[in-house]
Amino acid sequence: MYFCSAPFLLDFFNFNDSRGNILMADKLLKPFEVQKRLGISRATLYDWSYKRINLQPTKIGGSLRYLESDVDEFVKSSRVDTND
Repeated sequence: MYFCSAPFLLDFFNFNDSRGNILMADKLLKPFEVQKRLGISRATLYDWSYKRINLQPTKIGGSLRYLESDVDEFVKSSRVDTND
């Protein structure tokens, strides 16, 4: 489970499974964390957001955050097969 400094956000991102267990949906990443993972500049990340290309952020309390699962899926979909 991930730490969240705003308790109301935990309610927003928690879901229940079929047995009623609380599940944490996803970790929220700050833009600089996404930049570091992808090796891209801040300008590129914000350009993608503005043009609605690739990753789309979620705005929470005026701050942009990216779902970790979206970043992971983007990396998986961007893989190139070099065995040709």
